[in-house]
Amino acid sequence: MLTSNIQTINADKGLQIYPNPANHYITIKNHDNNSDNSVRIVDIKGTVVWESFYNGGAIDISKLPNGVYFIQLNEYMGKFVKSEMQ
Repeated sequence: MLTSNIQTINADKGLQIYPNPANHYITIKNHDNNSDNSVRIVDIKGTVVWESFYNGGAIDISKLPNGVYFIQLNEYMGKFVKSEMQ
């Protein structure tokens, strides 16, 4: 479990990101099945690079530079790698 000065984030349950690493799209599987999901993608510097509501399906990450990113989906957090696969 990760703790910030804003809130407690569950990093070890309820969230799966695939494929990982990815180069064009990622899909998030949320075990809570909440239909009103706020999603935020943050780069390693802490900059929010994408934010939206998520109701399933693929998220286009093709325009993101290669690197490590964190996804916050409601109170859950996960990590994925954006990599151009040759």
